[in-house]
Amino acid sequence: MRSIFSKRLVLFFTFVFSVLSIASPCVHAETDEEILQVGEISDGSYFAGGAMGTLVGLGIGHAIQGRFKTKGFIFLIGELGGTALLFSGTMRCLFQDSSCMDNSLPVQLGSLALVGFRLWEVIDVWITPPGMNARYKELKTKETMKTSFGLIPSYSTAARKVDGIGLGVTFRF
Repeated sequence: MRSIFSKRLVLFFTFVFSVLSIASPCVHAETDEEILQVGEISDGSYFAGGAMGTLVGLGIGHAIQGRFKTKGFIFLIGELGGTALLFSGTMRCLFQDSSCMDNSLPVQLGSLALVGFRLWEVIDVWITPPGMNARYKELKTKETMKTSFGLIPSYSTAARKVDGIGLGVTFRF
């Protein structure tokens, strides 16, 4: 009995730490196109999304922050799947004649999935937006520094005998 409990405890912490390592704040995990599509996350959206993501979950915090398409749906599917596993295992344990030890795998996997996705969501909803905002501002300043070309008509009276009109090219850096 003690051996099974210690193995499950090791499995649980391995899972939790692997989820935490995946959820570590990596700004470059979001592509530049996704960051430009989401735009800058306001302070109000950041705090409201953080609070809802922490208290409710299911990707709602990411939806408030405008990041449901890129990350929020992962938490919605993961948390609902974990809840379904947990619920189905619990129902089997309660309403079947066999012992609960025979049906404990779905309960354990569902619990691990639910806890793992919740931890990942809470970390992601609070840590990722400041990095995304910094990257967004960096991308916007680069965007305004693009080179542009334009044709400008100009009238020329050179020392030559022929007057004319010329075209010039302007480079803006």
